[in-house]
Amino acid sequence: MVCAVTAEFVASDGKREQLVDLLGEMIPETRKKDGAISIEICTDQDNPNRIVLLERWNSRTNHEDYVAYRKERGDIDTIMKLLATPPKFIWLDLIEV
Repeated sequence: MVCAVTAEFVASDGKREQLVDLLGEMIPETRKKDGAISIEICTDQDNPNRIVLLERWNSRTNHEDYVAYRKERGDIDTIMKLLATPPKFIWLDLIEV
């Protein structure tokens, strides 16, 4: 079953552009990872420091494997240095109606 994921990042003051640039550099590779269907970067209209990734993966396991890959590379540590709060992930099942 397809898994939709929201990944929310709140940039520290003055770090928004750096965060967006970093995520933008990572997205092309992310789209090529096993199980990746789509990923988009969005900005909260009410809080420009809040960046939300809208993702679709073939499974939650595919996404968790991807996050583990980013942790191993040190990418998560780099992202964490730009954040005001820890990232928030929500894994969603799509409901057909």
